[in-house]
Amino acid sequence: MALGATIYKAKVNLANLDLNQYEDLNLTIAQHPSENEARLLYRFATYLYCYKERLEFTKGISTTDEPDLWLKDYSGDLLEWIELGMPELRRIKQACSKSKNVKIFTYHGERAKQWEEKILLELEDNPKVEIYHLACDVNDSLKRTVDLNCVIQDGVMDLTNEEFKARFTLVKAK
Repeated sequence: MALGATIYKAKVNLANLDLNQYEDLNLTIAQHPSENEARLLYRFATYLYCYKERLEFTKGISTTDEPDLWLKDYSGDLLEWIELGMPELRRIKQACSKSKNVKIFTYHGERAKQWEEKILLELEDNPKVEIYHLACDVNDSLKRTVDLNCVIQDGVMDLTNEEFKARFTLVKAK
């Protein structure tokens, strides 16, 4: 019997001071059975860093032809392909052919920096591609239903409530 996705529901008060953006969000996030909690948390943080109206979680890890997140315009054209991890060059080129912009968020520390050096040589300064490195300091597991405050300032995100505290640091690599 196949395992189903685990569903998380989050009410988030988002205050992105870097973009002068303030939103109250009601999010439903599906955790694929093969996705660990750390990756889920990084995917959630990436959504909050990139938040724009019409940004969506996709099937992501469970399908090879979709990113983790995408932003489409009203006609269905793909504006942003947002990938989590260290994708192969072939996948990045595929994303560039389908979308106007490609954002990659890594969370693998030193391994990600080695991956980045190799990938940047191959991309030849492709203006469509942006690469970011995420690091996290977290005190607990995320509950399946949660109300959170999210403050982003100078690339640092504090995601908190009375029981949960996570601090993400975002560094743009390219």
